[in-house]
Parts: sequence; C-alpha cells; structure tokens
Amino acid sequence: MFAAGPSCVVDTACSSSLLALDHALRAIRCGECEAAIVGGTHVCLNPRVAAQFMKLGMLSADGACKSFDASGQRQSQWGRPAIARGYG
Repeated sequence: MFAAGPSCVVDTACSSSLLALDHALRAIRCGECEAAIVGGTHVCLNPRVAAQFMKLGMLSADGACKSFDASGQRQSQWGRPAIARGYG
C-alpha cells in the first residue's frame, strides 16, 4: 500500500478524533482524496495533571483503564486508527 497526501494535527481536547474524522470525510466529499487514514489518541504525559486527576478521584486506584465502568472512572488512554472511504 502506498499512502501519500496531506497530514494535519487536530488539537481540540476531547473532540480531536471526531474532528479529525470530520476533516477526512469532508476531504473525501470534496474530491481532495479517495480515502483517508484517521488516527486519534489521548495520553496524559504531565505528572502534575495525573496527580491532580488522582486527587480528584478521576483515576482508578488499581491503575486499570475503566472509562465506561460503573465506578465513575472517566480518564482513559487509547488510540485507534480508522480508514475512511467514499462511496462509489
């Protein structure tokens, strides 16, 4: 597979992945490309932010990701690429 074309960074906090997908779909609809690879991730690398999240009870005490658990843990770290293609 050969991939070529524009690349951009979208930084809108929680909505970055969705906005990146929106950009890709608009580019496909406008004929700028036939397909797009869209990737998104959220990683907390600042130890002060992580410590504050821990104090606020936003992180799991056992260190496991529980973003949709009934325990109320909301902070998660993930990444997943997607391929968007036009119809036709």
